[in-house]
Amino acid sequence: MTTINTIEDLARILREQPTWADALRALILSEDLLDLPARLDRFIEEQQQVNRELRQFNEEQTQVNEELLQFRNEQIQFNEEQRQFNRGVIQRLNSIEGRLGNLEGGDYERRSRSRGLARSMLVLGFESPYIALTQEGVIDPRFTSTVERALRSSRVTREQMGDLYDADLIISANENRHAVIEVSITADTDDIRRAKDRAGILASITEGDVRAVVITANLRGPQSRQAESEDVTVFLAP
Repeated sequence: MTTINTIEDLARILREQPTWADALRALILSEDLLDLPARLDRFIEEQQQVNRELRQFNEEQTQVNEELLQFRNEQIQFNEEQRQFNRGVIQRLNSIEGRLGNLEGGDYERRSRSRGLARSMLVLGFESPYIALTQEGVIDPRFTSTVERALRSSRVTREQMGDLYDADLIISANENRHAVIEVSITADTDDIRRAKDRAGILASITEGDVRAVVITANLRGPQSRQAESEDVTVFLAP
């Protein structure tokens, strides 16, 4: 018979009899505690699986981030190239528009000469009008002689003469009558002012009757009132 007098006796017997230890453990511990080691092993295994999946997710996320960064850099480069392309297109369109505008304006100025001659007779009452000056280099000798005499007599400065020679069109006629004409498809404030100022210069040179004229296809309300207040004649020519 096995006698147990001390805790040491119990410990010795449990070591000598493993089945007793298992039976005693079953009596003392609950089923949950008994299953704890196995559950802990399963938890560790599951956690390891989760860690592996997390590492794989992180690796995939890193790759996605790299691809997104590459896409962003490519998008930035594309946007810059697109902006450069757009600037180039706009510059070319502006250049084409400018050339077309110059061609249109030049053609309008050339057509305005004959209109100016006709209107100077019909509206201003000029007799035997002739073109004294154009921006294409047509300068009548009679006009040149008049300007040179005015320079010698100091009725006009060279600066004023230079400004006058920038006029779009000057028409002269008998009885010392003249028209200083600015030509613009759409007349603005500066066109009216230049016609008025240059007509004043020519009046100082010729000491004759000089009219300020604007030939235009479009005249807005404020410019119409300005022309009327400054005594600038407007020839509307489509």
